[in-house]
Amino acid sequence: MTLAHLLLGIAFLGAAGAIYKLATLKRALEGRLEDMARAEAQLRAQASTDGITGLRNRTAFSAELEGIVDSGRQTGIAVLFLDLDRFKEVNDSLGHKVGDGLLRAVALRLLSIIGPADSLARIGGDEFAAIVHLSPSRRIEDVARRWSRRSTNPT
Repeated sequence: MTLAHLLLGIAFLGAAGAIYKLATLKRALEGRLEDMARAEAQLRAQASTDGITGLRNRTAFSAELEGIVDSGRQTGIAVLFLDLDRFKEVNDSLGHKVGDGLLRAVALRLLSIIGPADSLARIGGDEFAAIVHLSPSRRIEDVARRWSRRSTNPT
């Protein structure tokens, strides 16, 4: 039953049935509002997520980085970038399905390197970036070395 049908039902019923129909209409409207809130949350998630890897996309990554800069929390933060060499050749010769699988595999490898407070995103076709939180025991040189080694080693 649509909202228009419910409203028409209210108009044609007498006083006794109108209260029942108003309660039904209220439940229907609440259900619609809940559906709309769920759809909005889903759209918001899709707008900030890469559809292939499930990682954050460029927009979400840029917003997070901008928030860090605006807050003055840049100390102890590094940004790492990774561009996959010859990725276009993989897509062209083996197809997009294989290329998408490679992107997902790289994403999983990179996720295994970064920490829980870090952020990883796919910012372009074959480009990844991470916001990495550093400490005296977690130096950028070590993280970058692991990042490079883990992303290029086939095992």
